[in-house]
Amino acid sequence: MMRLSILDSSQNGITSYQEIKSVLTNINGVFSIIIGAKETNKIITTGDFSTIDWSNNRLFIKVEIDPDNNLNFIFAG
Repeated sequence: MMRLSILDSSQNGITSYQEIKSVLTNINGVFSIIIGAKETNKIITTGDFSTIDWSNNRLFIKVEIDPDNNLNFIFAG
């Protein structure tokens, strides 16, 4: 699983949007994701993607992974 967060103003800023989603990889561990997409394999935990103000502040993406699917996320960069 992955937890993806949109943070406001800095890398430690307030979370404007956050979702947790299941991710499948290929044999090489490569995956592709779309943040905010209308999918059934995600849980929105904070905010509404459609209300993010993309013009006002600097926004940052925080990516965390949960390799064991037990909701213990590790910062991935």
